[in-house]
Amino acid sequence: MGGAEIRARETNNIVERLHGTLKDRLKPLRGLKSGETAKIWLDCWFVYYNLLRSHLCLRGKTPAEACGIDLNIENSWEDLVREATYHQTKLTGFISDEANA
Repeated sequence: MGGAEIRARETNNIVERLHGTLKDRLKPLRGLKSGETAKIWLDCWFVYYNLLRSHLCLRGKTPAEACGIDLNIENSWEDLVREATYHQTKLTGFISDEANA
């Protein structure tokens, strides 16, 4: 977030956009039976959001593409989780660098 204060307009816009995206995705899932199910679903969604979803601020690239990460997955959550775990440190460092740029 590039040094913006916690209550700055830039910070608020980022958080509100994330909340809107998440809310749109959660609407069809109102029938989750437990908090544990919700946590598992959210963990998976954040992996998707932070690796596979294209972002306008990255010029339409996914965060993985912006970092030069070839995920090499074949539509398998197991592959995705394995690759996400392996590349987590590289991706986190890239996002921090971009935020400070």
